[in-house]
Amino acid sequence: MHGAARRPGVILTILCCLLALGARAQEGSVTVHSDPRLAVLIRSQIDYNTQAATHRKGFRVEAMITPSRSKAEEVKAQMLREFPQYRTYLIYQDPYFRVRLGDFRTREDAAPLQDQVSKLFTGGVFTVPDQINSSPDSSNDIHEPN
Repeated sequence: MHGAARRPGVILTILCCLLALGARAQEGSVTVHSDPRLAVLIRSQIDYNTQAATHRKGFRVEAMITPSRSKAEEVKAQMLREFPQYRTYLIYQDPYFRVRLGDFRTREDAAPLQDQVSKLFTGGVFTVPDQINSSPDSSNDIHEPN
């Protein structure tokens, strides 16, 4: 009776060995069908990573600090009209709104703009450290001294 109980196990083992010997790798090409939204998602991640790599330490000219959002928006609009060649930023740092201009590598590079903005606002215009925008392949984003 012991011999009969072993037969199914032996047969199963032989069957598994035969199947394993018959298995082999498939050759050829594989075609992947993916959702087109996946390509959009990958592209947006690449853009995000590229943008993150273009931020560096630098300076901006701070034209105004105010608790009033509407006042900050007015000043930003005025800065855009007066200095269209510079990027203008409206930043909220609780509890104040800050209006900043330009992307400069050094404090000295920002000095001429600070002087020009000081003529419009007598309440205190400062050059402040900030994360600035710059493109690795373009120096147009970084304002160099004239």
